[in-house]
Amino acid sequence: MKKIVLSAVAVFAMSSFAIAGGDIAPVQEPAVEVPAVAEAAWTPAFYVGAAYVNVSAEASDERGLDAEITSDNYALAAGVVLNKYLAIEGRYSNSLSDPELDLGNATVELDGDVEVFAIFAKPMYAVTDQFIVYGLLGYATFTADDADDNLADEDGFAWGLGAAYAVTANVLVFADYTRLYDDTIDNVGVALNTADVTVDTINVGVAYVF
Repeated sequence: MKKIVLSAVAVFAMSSFAIAGGDIAPVQEPAVEVPAVAEAAWTPAFYVGAAYVNVSAEASDERGLDAEITSDNYALAAGVVLNKYLAIEGRYSNSLSDPELDLGNATVELDGDVEVFAIFAKPMYAVTDQFIVYGLLGYATFTADDADDNLADEDGFAWGLGAAYAVTANVLVFADYTRLYDDTIDNVGVALNTADVTVDTINVGVAYVF
């Protein structure tokens, strides 16, 4: 910067001198080469998180019979931010207390767990420096047990939508919705035959970026 200023001052002084004398050829301004500033390379960032999860698994058969399993879960998450538009994230979730089975005319407390594994590609967009919206696209497994009985064990395509807010440079709070399963399956159990089954979650948590 100092060289540029000095060059500009020198050119101005010599031009003024030439106009005053009239006999000195105009001096051309020397070209000043400004080095290009290389853009910093993106460094992947790792993060971990924890969340409260509300799980709802619904089944409805062709006779109009419905059943729903609900569970309050905890979730643990870990991921890597590959660039400012994409992350990869894995999640594990399990019950905080006994799940419930609602058969419409009766509600039963299950002596078991609702467990979820999921892996997502996570496209992201920063609306502001602190507010991020994101999608989730991937694969999930869902199991629900009652004592020694396996009530559900499904897996398949999963997706979701969410948003995160940066409280500090390293701490984010987030909330998202995921659909972990959506298909028609046979022999659902719990008095249902072939049924349409969906598994949804609502997740609220906090993440720490290293």
